Amino acid sequence: MGRGRKKQQARRRNDAAKKRAKRKARGLNVPFSLSNSPKKLSGRRYSHDLKTNIHNLIYNNGKFENVKYSASNITDCKFKNANFFGVDFIKTNLKKSNFRNAYFENVIFLGVNLKGTNFQKATFKNTYFIQTDTSTARNLNLESDGITVLNKVPNVSIGSILEGNIHALLNSSDHLKKSYVLTTKSSKGKKINSWTLHLLLKDFSESDISRGIERLIENGNTRCFFTYHSYFTFLNRYLKKI
Repeated sequence: MGRGRKKQQARRRNDAAKKRAKRKARGLNVPFSLSNSPKKLSGRRYSHDLKTNIHNLIYNNGKFENVKYSASNITDCKFKNANFFGVDFIKTNLKKSNFRNAYFENVIFLGVNLKGTNFQKATFKNTYFIQTDTSTARNLNLESDGITVLNKVPNVSIGSILEGNIHALLNSSDHLKKSYVLTTKSSKGKKINSWTLHLLLKDFSESDISRGIERLIENGNTRCFFTYHSYFTFLNRYLKKI
């Protein structure tokens, strides 16, 4: 490659980086995109990643904590011996990715494409496959301890106090609104997310959840609340269950 062409490519990369920085500064989503990299990557923590597009990447022994992938493509990636703690895969394509010997805790797969996805010798704790076709996955034992499969939308009815507290919390922060954990994206945040409330109500009373949300409104420290796990863990700590 000639020197002139190298300089031209460098300028293009710099221009693209500047555009991404400007979008971030304006609060706009800047999807992460990368394919076929030979470099081993370490994982991801405390992030809401919308429309991530990655293919054939290496995350072996990686660590993922409190991450939400929404409407993303994560295909043919290698996650051998990786650790997933508090990760939501929402409407995400995991086709042909390899999770051999991976560990999953407080993880949600909702509306996920698992065609050819390998879970050989993976272990699970408090992991949910929701409205997801698990029959196309490889080596996924649904009888394993720690796995729950849910397909029918739960009929969740909550009182006006809890519902009011939820909307008050979301109205206090734009990023909470855009995370769509306690409310649904299809309703633009107007309707309660039945799946999340159903899961939380398995471990906490309606009164406990309402008290916890009131506490969040008071302290305002909600920057990393974009997964089911973030609310589950906070409630456990606030109510001193762990």
